[in-house]
Amino acid sequence: MSWSTAGANSNPFVNKKVTTVAVDDATGLVFAAAPGLGVYALVNGWWKPMGAGLPVGVVNTLHAVDGQVYAGTNTDGVYRLEGGIWKKFGYGLDGQAVEILSHGADGKLLAGSRENGAFYFDVAKDLWVNAENLPVRTVSAVTSLESGEIYAGTPGSGVYAFIDSNMDSVLDQWQHVAALVVNAVIQDIVKTETGELYAATYGYGVLYSNDGGQCWTRMNRGFENLYTYAIERNSRGTLFVGIWADGKGGVWRSDDDAKNWQFLDLGNRQVLSLAIDPNDEDVMYAGVNLEWSSIYRSMDGGYTWTQLNSFGDPAWAIEVD
Repeated sequence: MSWSTAGANSNPFVNKKVTTVAVDDATGLVFAAAPGLGVYALVNGWWKPMGAGLPVGVVNTLHAVDGQVYAGTNTDGVYRLEGGIWKKFGYGLDGQAVEILSHGADGKLLAGSRENGAFYFDVAKDLWVNAENLPVRTVSAVTSLESGEIYAGTPGSGVYAFIDSNMDSVLDQWQHVAALVVNAVIQDIVKTETGELYAATYGYGVLYSNDGGQCWTRMNRGFENLYTYAIERNSRGTLFVGIWADGKGGVWRSDDDAKNWQFLDLGNRQVLSLAIDPNDEDVMYAGVNLEWSSIYRSMDGGYTWTQLNSFGDPAWAIEVD
């Protein structure tokens, strides 16, 4: 078997990065896209531009099924080719980057987004419905079974299945079904009363394990970067993380077991260490670096911070007696 150039007499993709290719089985047409070129269709051996109606920017994915061709864009959701013109398809993914489009075995049209997980298309409502509470943000592969369960593949965090946990015919819960091992630099780690582990890592964000560290899941929805230095957890289960990279740092908080994170304070500082006062968990301390090294204190559970002392060296660890 050997490879040959498709449409060699009219090839617009020379020295271009082709981001996606799709074949429409109903018509036999081949569709391809490249940044700066938009979408082309291979018609009788010649590439014909098919970009009218698409937003300016990159087409991340093309999907063809039953004579319909769909484009997942980098800026504005999903479009469908209708009479040679791309038209916006469905509500619910407006303004979002779509990484992958596919059809599952049960006929669902599925989408994986860069920021908000997996979606399936509700034909009756003309709506992209979010399969909610996936603990990771980016879905790079997605499919579904004949029985309806959705499987989502993620970059670096393995595979998740969206299942019917209580057998009421409604999909309601994500289950981690395959994990990937990562060579992460562990900066800090906390353990829950039931043995679950949360780790702050350099470059992988927060990792979670419920099997003694055999498998790890990335839990980074909401973070502005993945360089986490410190992690703490209070008796109520609230998690706190200190981060820093690319000018963005500070203390971040999660009230739902690391599924979502919200920024609190010290956004222009590198937070290297955290500690919670065991006698009053609203009192917290942070070792902060950048321009000067300091200890900061919060009296309101991490929402606001006041500088206490400055040092010549960073405070990499804090312990409260």
